[in-house]
Formats: sequence, C-alpha cells, structure tokens
Amino acid sequence: MQMMMAGARTRTTTTMMTTTTTTMMMLRRVWIPVLILMMFGITGGEERTWNTEPAYETQGVNVTVIEGKSAILPCSVHDPTSADNKPVKVVWTDQWSTILTFQDNTIIDDERIHVDHAFAREWNLRINRVKYGDQGIYTCQVNTEPVISYTVHLTVVVAPRLSNDGTGGMLEVMEGSKAELVCNATGIPAPTITWFRKTADMGERRESEFCTGTSIVRRYSSFSQRIGEAGQVLVIHNVTRFCGGIYECVAENGVPPSVRREIQVKVKFMPKISLPSKRISTQKFY
Repeated sequence: MQMMMAGARTRTTTTMMTTTTTTMMMLRRVWIPVLILMMFGITGGEERTWNTEPAYETQGVNVTVIEGKSAILPCSVHDPTSADNKPVKVVWTDQWSTILTFQDNTIIDDERIHVDHAFAREWNLRINRVKYGDQGIYTCQVNTEPVISYTVHLTVVVAPRLSNDGTGGMLEVMEGSKAELVCNATGIPAPTITWFRKTADMGERRESEFCTGTSIVRRYSSFSQRIGEAGQVLVIHNVTRFCGGIYECVAENGVPPSVRREIQVKVKFMPKISLPSKRISTQKFY
C-alpha cells in the first residue's frame, strides 16, 4: 500500500513538473514578443514623436547566398538616436512576422542567427550555415511612430548534386540494342547536364565515328567527345561494339562546384571471324 501511494505521489509530481514546464514555455512564447513590443513603443499607448526621424542609409536589396555559406542582411540606420538622445530600438522579423532579434539579442531559438552591430549605425542580420528553407523576406524595423520598415529579400541557391543511380558506374548492353545512361541531378537553379565520351588516343577517336557523337573538345589531359544533347538521360540507338568506353556526365548550374560522374559502357557482341586475304599462286612447276 505504501509503495502504491509512493508511486502515485511520484506520478503526480512528474505530471505537475511537466505541466509547469509546458506552462512556462507557453508564457515565454507569449510574453517575450509582448514585452518586446511594449519596449518597442507600438502597444497603442502614448504616441511618440521625433524631431528628426531616423532614416535608412541602405535601401531594400536582394541578397543571394550559396547554401551552407553565411548570409549578411544589411540594415544601416542614419541618426540612430531619438530626439531625447536615446538610442532607437531595432527588431528583425521574418516573412511570418516571427521576431528574430531585438537590439543585440537573439530571440528565436536558432544559434545560427545573430546581429552584427560593430558600428552604431549597423544592425546587420547574420545567418550562418544558410539552409534553402531560410529563403524569404526579412524586415528590419525601427521604433519610430509610425514604425519604419526596411525589407531584404534573401535568395538561397544550391550547388548541383548527383543522386545514386544504383548502377555502380557500369552499364552492359547488347550490340544492336538501345543504351540509356541516366544522370539524375538536383540543384537550384536546375542544373544543365552535358554528356561526354572520354577518348584517350586517335585510334579510339576514329572508332567513335561509328557511334553517336559530335565535335571533340579538350578536357583534362585527354580528349572527350561530346555525345547527344544536354539532359538527364543519354540515349544511344543501335549500339555498336565501338560504343563501348567511358562516358561522363557533368552537371552545372552556375553555383560552384560542378559535379561529374563516369559510367563505363560494355558492349556484348557475337564473335566475328575474319581471315586475312592471301594470294595463292597457281603457276605450275615442271
């Protein structure tokens, strides 16, 4: 009986602690923004007047950054003090009106975000290790009456990536059939995929004339022959034994680095026997 009562008290205590923690988290979520708005001077109380309103030295801009890098969203305020020589208050919000920072303090629970305030006029928002989901419109606000807002549009671009095709870089095909080489790539903006056939010497280049191909371009220390059209799938119709070799797909979208993959094509064909032509003399010897 005592053990049952002790267990009940433990469950009750645990429930109370969980409820208290949840309540504190809810209060924090509700009251922190309210307190900031009260400090910001936009709660509907006494109107604030300014002899000279602060003005933005920077205008609305577009900022483009590569995923994984750091983004700096500029916000420079001219005359960063009010008429009574008190510093203005600056808040950064995102496109969902979530308060990110207040003055030098980060409000949102994201260690990647903070304010660069090296100089009195600068209130730049820094986002480290940018993710594609960070893309959007950010607003820098100053507590004038009415509030002055300045927006920055953040665009995040993503370098090309190649997905695993499950072939292990090897494709076997019968002579006379159709070969399909696949190179799936993602990125923002969408990457362009170009195909090349790698050839090491003049002999291989002569043989490649019996397979689909176009002009030859110089790449690395060997030669490569441009194959087909740009796209994720390279189709070679009516494969011949001369189509075997190493093919390479290159994905590029203007965001470094570009990525490439090699695929070795092996062509299976029936044996062919050829005999050298020899002259046999029919002259009779006496």
